[in-house]
Amino acid sequence: LADEIQGNIELNGLSGEVQVHRTVLSDSDGQVDFLVRSRYAGDGGVLETHQYAHIPYDHIESLRTTKLDDLVTIEGRDVIAKIDVEGHEIGVRRGAERTLRSNRGFLQVEVLTEESLREAESLLQNYGWFRLFVADRDAYFSNIPEYESVETRLKLLEDGISQFVDRNRRGEGTPTRKRILPGVTLEIPRARVHRVRQLVRRTPK
Repeated sequence: LADEIQGNIELNGLSGEVQVHRTVLSDSDGQVDFLVRSRYAGDGGVLETHQYAHIPYDHIESLRTTKLDDLVTIEGRDVIAKIDVEGHEIGVRRGAERTLRSNRGFLQVEVLTEESLREAESLLQNYGWFRLFVADRDAYFSNIPEYESVETRLKLLEDGISQFVDRNRRGEGTPTRKRILPGVTLEIPRARVHRVRQLVRRTPK
């Protein structure tokens, strides 16, 4: 998968802006068994903590683990991060303590169970982060004081819902998705689907 990501980066001329690290983020340096669903699937993960390890997969690879704090040095910056690693989120957070304490911003974390939500809240509170809100299977956190009040959180939700409604009204909402291979999903913007349908309707038979 890393090869595919690197290829897309180069095709889009982003080699100087995006960097791929071929390692598994965790809370220590070492090796782990990594579940690979298929060549192009994005739902691989650490076998020991994977939420869906019981579902058939292609193979297991032994990969190197690294803490985010040892991989990058970022301090005093405004950051936005997403942690969605199929059950290994707590390991990633533990390995990012210095990074999370030394910067401010927003964090999106996948939480598949109530227990994982409680673990996320407890650990991140120790790092100075607070929960903004939970939407479906994702929890959003920040450590920016201006966003801690209930009024500000409600305003964020209102703005988000307004944009969602507006995009759907203009046909730019959730893309149409179709699974074409195991682990591979074709995604087409809804606005493009509408244009194709209009064209088909206008085409004489």
